[in-house]
Formats: sequence, structure tokens, C-alpha cells
Amino acid sequence: MSDLQMETIRNMLRESGGSKGMTIAQRRESMASMTEVLPIPANTEISKVDSDVQGEWVTTDKSNPQRTILYLHGGAYIAGAPKTHRSLVAALCNSCQSRAFVAQYRLAPEHPYPAAVEDAVAAYKWLLESPEMGVFGEDAAKHITVAGDSAGGALSLAMLVSAREQGLPMPAAVVCMSPWADLSCSGVGYSTRAESDPITDGDNISDLAKIYLNGADPKSPLASPAFADLSGLPPLLIQVGSDEVLMGDSLLVEARAHDCGIKATLEIWAGMVHVWHAFYPMLSEGQDAIDRIGSYLDSHWSESQ
Repeated sequence: MSDLQMETIRNMLRESGGSKGMTIAQRRESMASMTEVLPIPANTEISKVDSDVQGEWVTTDKSNPQRTILYLHGGAYIAGAPKTHRSLVAALCNSCQSRAFVAQYRLAPEHPYPAAVEDAVAAYKWLLESPEMGVFGEDAAKHITVAGDSAGGALSLAMLVSAREQGLPMPAAVVCMSPWADLSCSGVGYSTRAESDPITDGDNISDLAKIYLNGADPKSPLASPAFADLSGLPPLLIQVGSDEVLMGDSLLVEARAHDCGIKATLEIWAGMVHVWHAFYPMLSEGQDAIDRIGSYLDSHWSESQ
């Protein structure tokens, strides 16, 4: 790792205030402004979808139409959109040689839990039956993987748990980047890594959880998949930085997956901050982590097909 690269990013986040202490409006504005900082690869094409579901297709000149990522963006369930994650998703498409459908799910506080889960399941159902896939149902599932960052990483698991309960076929694999999977915010890291994490505030995040939950039990399986029955889910890759407030969430998910008989791989990346992947244009480890996801998904697409 380049210490200079990481320190430059930390300074940038400190100067912007990260997301610590921001209002919801400020968080939304801050995430939107990142589109000006993080460039979209030149070979990227964006196609918006406004039908039974909302979102956009992201493709590059390396995209194989036989490979589709359903991507669920982060933003603590109160911010973010497909547009804010174009840079990261396009890089994933290049590395995975795939295309991606980035779902637009409803946000809290206007639409609290379980709206995000319902919309994510709807997006998955839509893909399973979409003419864009060329095949349908179980055959389509073999061509799909699911990925998400932060809240979107946990939402990926919650969506699959709900989809499994509805009898839907499972995709080839799922990837969680720095997942926020324990909305009780009780795991290791919420206090021990408060100083090392320039993005996530261990105290403030509890308030965000309450906004999303709107009175629901923070350990509800579809709100906090760290406590869900994960049996029957596809192989799982979890990536988390060692300096993250949310590192404990990844440890909980890995343990839960193994308890449920799921093949789960946990990678703890030394010195990395929350969703460091997004900083790949200026951080070599960001691209390295994305390339690792590409290799992981490539192997599972090949197995499922």
C-alpha cells in the first residue's frame, strides 16, 4: 500500500467531514458531490430504467451480456442512488467482464424499513423475468450475481433471505463490501475504531439505524442479516477494512454464514477505510479489491453455468 495514497484520501475525507455529524440532506448532497471527484471510466454506457422497477444499466466495452450484477448501493438507507455509484460499478463491470443493473430503492425517512428490502426483491424478480436476460427464472439466476456496499451490502443479504423465503432461485454468488449488517450497532469496532475510521461515526450511525428502522427491532433478520438464517444462500465474499467501525459486522456475518452451512470468504484488508473500493482511481488497493471481486465472481459464474 502507498501510505501517501491512503493519507491523501484520509485528509480529503477529514476536510469534507466524512459523513460524521451530517444531517440527512447534507449526507445526500455529499454523496451526490462524490460523482464530481470519482471519474466514470470512459468506456461506460448508462441506460436508465423506469418501468416496474427503477434503476439503470451500467455496461462497458468489456461487458459480457451473459453476466449480470444486481448492484445495491450504500448510503445508510437514507442517501445514495445509482448515479452516486457509477464510478465504482463501472470499475466492477470492467473487472468482472459483466454488466450491472443498479437498483434505485426507496430511502428513509420517507420510506423506512422494510421498503428497501421490498424494492431490492422486486428488482431481483424483474431481472429473473426480464427479456434483457435472454433466459428466465432459474436459468436467469445462473447468470446473475448480487453485490453491494455498506447498507447495500447488508441489503444484498436481506434481499436474498426474502427471495429464498418466496421460493425464488438463488444467484451464482453474492459480494458484500463493508456491509452494515448489525443495526443494533453492538459489534466490535463501534467504539474501538472510532478514531481510525474517517467516514463512519460509531455514535451517529445508531441514530441512522433508528431512522431506517422506524421502531422495528434492530435485530430483525431482514434489517440486520447478521442475525438472519442464511441457509440456502449462494457463496459469499465479504471484504472489509481493518480500520472500519463496521468491521465487527463482517465478522458476525461470516460466523453466521458458517453456522448456516454457507461457503463464506472473509477478507480483512489492512489499513483500509469504509468502502475503500470507491477510491480506486487514487488508491491501488481499491483496484486490487475490485479485481479480487472480479476473480471471485468469474469462478462462480463459471461453476453455475
